[in-house]
Amino acid sequence: MGQVHASSYRQIDGVKVSVFSDPLSNKAPDSVKQYHARFTTSVDEIINDSKIDIVDVCLPTPCIKNSSLNQQKLENIFYVKNLLPELSRMLKKSRKS
Repeated sequence: MGQVHASSYRQIDGVKVSVFSDPLSNKAPDSVKQYHARFTTSVDEIINDSKIDIVDVCLPTPCIKNSSLNQQKLENIFYVKNLLPELSRMLKKSRKS
């Protein structure tokens, strides 16, 4: 699912996919090379990176409610269910700052 999102982001002017993460795997996906991105297993590393404006979390629907990211209620994190409206809102907010 992350690859699908990354491919869509590539179509948006001014958006760069900079990191992929999978806390359950130490193996970086092929898309890391394709997008000249980096890979990490650390969610905290991503959240604390001031260069990252938006985090797109790709989880199976039943897992979203219990996600540690969801529990932190960070405003720049969104989930696949509300992808389009949230992406638009966050991009506008990010460009204002």
